Amino acid sequence: MLKNQTVLIAIVSACLWLCAERSAADKGSAPGSGPSQAAASVDEKSRDAEQWRNRWYFFWGPANVHAELKESEDEVNQQLNDVYGKIIPGWDRPRTFRNLSNEWLLYDFHLGAGRDINEHLSWFIDVGGIIGKVYNGDTYHILGIPLHAQINFGRVLWFAAVGMDYYPWGKPCLERYAQTQMCGLLRALRAARPFFEGAIGHVHVKETADVSFSIPDVIEIAKRNDVLYHDVNYISPRVGVEIPVGKDDSVVLAGGYLFFDRHATDFNNVSLYVLHHHKF
Repeated sequence: MLKNQTVLIAIVSACLWLCAERSAADKGSAPGSGPSQAAASVDEKSRDAEQWRNRWYFFWGPANVHAELKESEDEVNQQLNDVYGKIIPGWDRPRTFRNLSNEWLLYDFHLGAGRDINEHLSWFIDVGGIIGKVYNGDTYHILGIPLHAQINFGRVLWFAAVGMDYYPWGKPCLERYAQTQMCGLLRALRAARPFFEGAIGHVHVKETADVSFSIPDVIEIAKRNDVLYHDVNYISPRVGVEIPVGKDDSVVLAGGYLFFDRHATDFNNVSLYVLHHHKF
């Protein structure tokens, strides 16, 4: 959880820094700073509005998901660890998706499209998902007899969401700094703009657990397969920064929290996004 807070604080701090930079720039072009500067500011805003008005874009990229998964872990403990841990010497707790989440190894993939409403607002649709499996295989010895335990957990998840972005100081425009002497990286960072985002979505999840015990090369003693389905909805506030890397392309770094209407102790999560935007 400390890592979650650290990354989110870093993203928010970057956005606040950009806000402060933008505010300082706005003050520099405030009334009293000279008619030429005011005219330049008006021209600049006009160019930005023209640059971004009525443009479509698509985006893609991964999100690192740090979900609680408490409900699923409790099921594993009740049906496996609390039972076999008492009767099989040296029982090794199987790795689950919660282990992957705690180790920052749980991802989903996003693909979406959106449209600018004006230089401050845009809407988008977002779809994606993940297919994954966690394999566990251990061999124990009871009274000298080998016992192999194969425990596999599967997860198939897809989602669909809609949302809106709000850019308080307008969307990034790399061309504004085209004539400066800054290097490409500094120009991109200077043109970056923070944004706030809100999204609502639906998630469908299929969870599987396949458990089998056998005496290797002799006989399968027991086998069990469980399948669970969940359909849940979420709302997610987010904050991020968009960094232009070309006339039509940009990189988005964002973070947010997903609040689910059901099975909250399982699905509520912190998500960190790295997305590529392309406008057309």
